[in-house]
Amino acid sequence: MRGFLSHARVLVAARATDLRKCFDTLADVVRNSLHLDRLSGDVFVFATSRRNRLKILGVPPVNGSTCSESPRAAEPPIRDA
Repeated sequence: MRGFLSHARVLVAARATDLRKCFDTLADVVRNSLHLDRLSGDVFVFATSRRNRLKILGVPPVNGSTCSESPRAAEPPIRDA
């Protein structure tokens, strides 16, 4: 069975990136600097200057959220009264 990334390119940023940016801002970097679409199926990898932390853009985000850094940051579901 082929993996879901078998057709994707993996593009690694050459410069250090401020990983405090949310995924929407990193998507803007992809669109404005690389002139690529983040929904193209490619995977974009950003790293800190020390290269000890990574943020990966291109894999579906958790809970459909883009600025949430973790699933715990998601808002609770709204319940009908």
